[in-house]
Amino acid sequence: MVKFNSILYLSLSFLILFMNSCSSDLLDVDVSEIELKLNVIRLDEAVFSENWNDNPFASKQLKQKYKGYYDFYSQFILNNPSTANDSLMQIYMSRFANDPTMRQFYNAVSLLYGGDKFDPYASELTSAFKYFSYYFPHEEIPTLTLYQSGFNYKIVPNDTILGIGLEWYIGSDHELIRKLSNQAFPEFEKDKMQSKFLVVDAVKGFLKVKFQDFEQTDNLLSEMVFYGKILYLTDALLHHRSDADKMDYNEQEWEWISSNERQIWTYLAENDLLFEKNLRIISQWVNDGPFTTGLPQESPSRAGIFIGWKMVKQYMEKHPETTLQQLVKLSDYNKILSSYKPGK
Repeated sequence: MVKFNSILYLSLSFLILFMNSCSSDLLDVDVSEIELKLNVIRLDEAVFSENWNDNPFASKQLKQKYKGYYDFYSQFILNNPSTANDSLMQIYMSRFANDPTMRQFYNAVSLLYGGDKFDPYASELTSAFKYFSYYFPHEEIPTLTLYQSGFNYKIVPNDTILGIGLEWYIGSDHELIRKLSNQAFPEFEKDKMQSKFLVVDAVKGFLKVKFQDFEQTDNLLSEMVFYGKILYLTDALLHHRSDADKMDYNEQEWEWISSNERQIWTYLAENDLLFEKNLRIISQWVNDGPFTTGLPQESPSRAGIFIGWKMVKQYMEKHPETTLQQLVKLSDYNKILSSYKPGK
C-alpha cells in the first residue's frame, strides 16, 4: 500500500529549496522590446450602465457599437437565440440587465474591477501576451472581452476573443458567492472564485483552446502530458506567479501535492493507470473536484495534471534545445515520460 505524507506544512527552508529546484532559466527571457497593446472591451459596463427602461433601442445601439463582440455576448454567453430580431433582443437583454440579482453581482464586480480598477489585471495579461508573442510570434493576440455571464461561462477563448466572466472572481467569501447553491456550485468551485486566479485562468483557458488540436486522448498519460504542456506554457507566460497559483491551488494543497509526488507516481504505476483508456478514470485525474479520486481526501484535485507538468518540466530541462512551438507539437508522450523521475 502506498503511504502518503500527511504533513501539510513544510518548513520554510524546504519550501525555498523546493521552489529553487523548480525554477527554470529556460523561461527567463527578455520581452522588454516587444510592443503590445491589449484591446479591452467592457461589455459588463456597457450593458449595465445602459438605461434599458427609457431607451427602446439600447440593444440595437450596443450591437452597432460593439458589432460581433455584442453578438458573442448576447447570443453565446447569455444564450439568447441568434434568430431574435432587435425588438426581441431588447427584451431579453433588458430583463437580464434589470434583474435585481444580476444588479447585485454587477455592483460587486464594479467594486473590484470597475473602470481603472481592472488596470492591474490588464497589465498582467498584457505582459503574459508579450511572452506569448515572443514564443509564438505569428499567432494572433485576442481581444480581451469582459462581461457578466449570469454564471454561464467563466473563461471563453476563441480565435479572436478571450472572454472573462467577472462575477466568477468576486471572492470565495463574498456573501453573494456564499448564497449560491452548493448543488450547482460545490465548495471546491467556490473556493477558486478569487481575484488571484482571474489572470491565471484566462491564460490557461486561452492556451488550452489555442492548442487543442494537439491534445491526444489515447489514455491517461497522453492527457497528463497535454495538460502538463499547458501548465508549462502558463509558467512561461506567468513566470512570476507561484506554482500554486498556476494550479489554482491554495498553499496547503500545493504543500500536500508537492510533498507526495513520489507516492502519487507510485500509486499510478502500481495500479497500471498511465495507459488507462476509461474516460471516467481519466477525468478523475485531470478534472476539478474536491480531491483526486484514489488518493487521500486531503489531496487536491487534478493530481494527474501536476504529475504531467513535472514530466514536461524535466523533459525540457533535459532537452533545452526544444522550443515551445516544438513542445506543443511533440506527439510522442512516451518520450516525455522517459525523462521523468519523481521527486522525493
